[in-house]
Amino acid sequence: MYSLGIDVGGTFTDVVIVNGDNEVEMMKIPSTPENPLEGIKNGLKDASRLLGLEQDDLIREADRFVHGTTVATNSMLEYKGAKTALLTTLGFRDSLEMRRCHRKGQWDFFTPQPPIIVPRYLRRG
Repeated sequence: MYSLGIDVGGTFTDVVIVNGDNEVEMMKIPSTPENPLEGIKNGLKDASRLLGLEQDDLIREADRFVHGTTVATNSMLEYKGAKTALLTTLGFRDSLEMRRCHRKGQWDFFTPQPPIIVPRYLRRG
């Protein structure tokens, strides 16, 4: 049995394989930002090749598959991607815009604020 972990990033895709004896294999392959699914497929293909298995056998013998990605986080940080709506608990739709947290210069009203990710008309709660 194997545990597989694949983390698709903007530049690299990391693959971690742990076998039944807790032996760990790791690899890093180039990501495919235009199609993150290809990064997963390439990771599985390279992992099966490393273990000397057919890809279908590796998938069949995996009792755990963990997938992580920074694609959504990066698109939000870079203000790219589709228009987004936000659903919140009733009465909390302005919580993110209020920015109630501890941060440097929180009492300085002249500190520039980051742009609002979801405009108010697209927030419900």
